[in-house]
Amino acid sequence: MKREVKIGLVVFLGLALLAGLIFVSGGRLVRQRGYILEVQLPEAKGLPPGAPVYISGVETGYVEDVFLTDRGVTVSVFIKEGVNIPSDSKFFVQGGGLLGEASLQIRRGSSDTFIIPPGPVKGTTTPDVWSVLEEMERNLNSLRSFIDNLSGLIGDEELEDLKRAMKRIPSFLESAEEASESLKGLSDEGKVFLGDMRGRMGTFLDNANGMVSNINEILAENRQTFKETMANASDLVARLSAMAEELDQGGPFAAEVKQLVKNASDAALAFERFVVELEKTFFSEGGDGDGKGNLPKLLEDVRQTQEAAQSALKAIQEIEVKGDVSLRGKTFGRGEDAYMDVNVALGMKNRKDFLLFGVDDLGDGSDFTLSYGYRWKWISLWGGLVRDDLGMGLGLGDPTSFPIQLIGKWWDDGSGAWSMEGRYNLNDRYGLLFRHDELDDERRESVGVYYKF
Repeated sequence: MKREVKIGLVVFLGLALLAGLIFVSGGRLVRQRGYILEVQLPEAKGLPPGAPVYISGVETGYVEDVFLTDRGVTVSVFIKEGVNIPSDSKFFVQGGGLLGEASLQIRRGSSDTFIIPPGPVKGTTTPDVWSVLEEMERNLNSLRSFIDNLSGLIGDEELEDLKRAMKRIPSFLESAEEASESLKGLSDEGKVFLGDMRGRMGTFLDNANGMVSNINEILAENRQTFKETMANASDLVARLSAMAEELDQGGPFAAEVKQLVKNASDAALAFERFVVELEKTFFSEGGDGDGKGNLPKLLEDVRQTQEAAQSALKAIQEIEVKGDVSLRGKTFGRGEDAYMDVNVALGMKNRKDFLLFGVDDLGDGSDFTLSYGYRWKWISLWGGLVRDDLGMGLGLGDPTSFPIQLIGKWWDDGSGAWSMEGRYNLNDRYGLLFRHDELDDERRESVGVYYKF
């Protein structure tokens, strides 16, 4: 095959592939520019890839892809370039099934801000025909059940009792009104009592209305209880009517009401006197030395003591104590075979200086250290009393970032002495060490372990 034929064949296949892509995408790859927006829906309702997207009834894009998520579906939508969607716009699926081809509808809002691609944004789905029919069927079945329960519960005799009880309610209200007219001579306390009584009656009627609103379930589950309640309601109306007549005639009940109001008034006066006495005792500015009016000063003293305690506690919490204990075994030189060292650094969390207390060579004549030091990044420097003589020390390394540290000390022991210690951290608490000491022209070496606290 000639070279020109091969080149022509490759060009032809490339053009055919490009034409196929353009055909599958409906020409969108070459003639449309825009952006992608993700819409989250509870369900897709048959919305397929390629479905149109309408904004205010105008097609402005298409559905690029639909995929499942943990709580619904996410629809990837292509929107034409230059189309801005307000942030309070509504997204919903319309159509599908008997209503025709499914599409994504966007109802634009009135916000001055716009949705920033790719979102995501929340959307909803409109109910289809079958869900509407199912809801209608459930409502009809519920209505049929309510009618059957009502017909089976209330017979002719109960219905007549209910009618008679309802007819007695207006007469009871008239009696109550006449009773209120006859009690105009009572004090203001009595009027308050009657107002409270009227409020309780209003609450009772509101509860009755709430019971009626749920009567479908009550009738189905508590038929016998409902009959007893109706009888009790009729008896209650009769008793209230008798009470109103007794109040109107000034009977024993009216006297008891007046006595109750008087007792309440006496109790209110006694409580008022008690409050006045408390105010004189704790808050008066009396200067007669009788001990009154000390509560404000006492509270001020308590507040100052609390502030001082909090300040002291805060200072104690700022104290930072660090240290280590090491055990060494001699590998070269004279002296004991085992040694122990203890070092404690006392400082503040928000300060870089510290006090160093230490004891070296426990087991071979202890040497004490009391020095003042300064810490800067991974360098520590201290000076003062070092191993019973004037001296200084230097520490290099940060155990939080690098496992190896070096510690050097010098002290004026006659002709001068020094030591060099290298440490290797195994973890945040434990590690290995090697130490070299030059003591009065005597060299000593040791290895061991240490524990930090």
